[in-house]
Amino acid sequence: MLKTEHYSFLRNPLIAKIFYFAGFVERYGSGIGRIVSVFLPSASQM
Repeated sequence: MLKTEHYSFLRNPLIAKIFYFAGFVERYGSGIGRIVSVFLPSASQM
């Protein structure tokens, strides 16, 4: 499911907004894809 196109929704919009304004979030729903893209090349070196 996470490797294909999927819908992202905010479970707690207030906390998400706080993280966004604090600069911890670039855009909503991009975290899993970025984690996978960084992890896969590193995993092949193990």
